[in-house]
Amino acid sequence: MKKLLSRPEISHLYKYCPSGLDRLKSVITRSELYFPDPSQLNDPAEAKPKLAKLSLEKICSFLHNMFILNNPNLPPDLYQQNKAQIEFNVSRFGSQKILEEMSKTLNTEFSTLHIYSMSKRPDNMSLWAKYASNHKGYCLEFSNSGFFAAAREVIYGDIVDFDPTDPEQRNAFFLFQKTLDWQTEEEVRLVMPRGISSIIQFESNLLTRIIIGQYMPDKKINMIRKWTSMRSPKLTIVRAKYDEFEHKLNFIPIQL
Repeated sequence: MKKLLSRPEISHLYKYCPSGLDRLKSVITRSELYFPDPSQLNDPAEAKPKLAKLSLEKICSFLHNMFILNNPNLPPDLYQQNKAQIEFNVSRFGSQKILEEMSKTLNTEFSTLHIYSMSKRPDNMSLWAKYASNHKGYCLEFSNSGFFAAAREVIYGDIVDFDPTDPEQRNAFFLFQKTLDWQTEEEVRLVMPRGISSIIQFESNLLTRIIIGQYMPDKKINMIRKWTSMRSPKLTIVRAKYDEFEHKLNFIPIQL
């Protein structure tokens, strides 16, 4: 059965960012986002599908079909030679070794994807600590529409083995699977295909608010205020402040 990805049913999406402001100016003034590749993310399993334990017959069939797909219009005898060579090598080295090599090839193939990770709410304390430099960073708020309507929720739980011989699994589902270790991140993500620039432009009106961490220095806040004054449409800036009585984050407007 084909698995479907869910679109988050919330009005806004949130990107937690560290205290450095190197990329923020281009976000505010040029509406540009940086999409990292999988190696720049913190999960070592990112974009590395866990291969199913395929039979020798399935491995041979898959490798031969891939050869045909990548080498169309060859004479029939060359296809037969390739099939015989694959069957010989798979029999010689065994399924485990072949699957390991297939896994390396797939990992290399997906290493050039670009992934932009966001979360579902602006008051996730663990994310403020982990990704926003212990409340010295900031959080971007985006409208869940337009460019960001393509974002899908990450699914947490046991990882489903990837069977490349199954047509229904040849989709992006594995890119949205993570183990329960990561569930506190409540992640929503955008995935861009290979060959796309890591700098992506979005509609400026979709950036609706900047939330400043409560420990960000005033010097950096003034810099952000300066950048927002150069922008149209106008952008709301608020400061997150922890309420020690209610044990929650409040968001206090900052005057421009």
